[in-house]
Amino acid sequence: MQKAIIAYIAIFIVLLIFVFYTYSAPKQKAPTTTTVVVTTVNGVVSSTTIPQTISTTTTIPQGSCLSSQSSIPVYNGDFATGTYVGWNQTTGAFGSVPVNITYANSANVMGYYNHTWVNYLGNFFASTFHGGLGVQPGNLTSLPLKVVEPYINFRIISPLNNLLYVEVLQGGNVMVSTHYNTYVQGNPYPTSQFLNASLPVSSLLCQNVTIRVVAQVVGSYTASRTYIAVGDFYQSKTPVVNPGISNPSQIVVNQTIKGVNG
Repeated sequence: MQKAIIAYIAIFIVLLIFVFYTYSAPKQKAPTTTTVVVTTVNGVVSSTTIPQTISTTTTIPQGSCLSSQSSIPVYNGDFATGTYVGWNQTTGAFGSVPVNITYANSANVMGYYNHTWVNYLGNFFASTFHGGLGVQPGNLTSLPLKVVEPYINFRIISPLNNLLYVEVLQGGNVMVSTHYNTYVQGNPYPTSQFLNASLPVSSLLCQNVTIRVVAQVVGSYTASRTYIAVGDFYQSKTPVVNPGISNPSQIVVNQTIKGVNG
């Protein structure tokens, strides 16, 4: 009988210890920040958003100006007005107006490598290639916009060329600069198929920035891979991927992100 009492007392003490540690131990709080992990593979910098802090990263503060919406359009980011309103050119590199994709794909004028423009959502896009006619180099820069999402997504056609790239500027300083190569495995129409692209801008959250498309070389029939075409710009909580492309990250040839990776 005495042994049984001792056993019950021991069990009771163990239960008390368990209850004490269970309710007195600090509770693990759910993550309150979104973390953008920046990695470099073969010289290519990419970023991935995850809902916890597990690495040396740039964190996005909750609240502040972070949008509650999944995406925010860039003003005239798809050139839906049929004009470059909201964008400024240093020269006439991108033509006097954006390309009308419906008109460009019509049987009467289709001359873009005998392929129609595909994988584009809007009706107009900016391009330095105009039916094989070369125009002068130049830049296309958006009006200032406030960064309220961690990514700026868009669609692009661009060869591997040091003179063709897309930038994000803050106060005239280049903060993100990316070169692309959309002539990749899995793209059946590299000269006329737009691919998805993303610019990581979490380090610029709540800042006013501009998007600049740089074209210091232009396309022609004799230099068919020296033009750039862009459009469908919008801010987003998540980066986009390229369906049908074996490795979406391979379209990023070289990316520099100041304020994230130095």
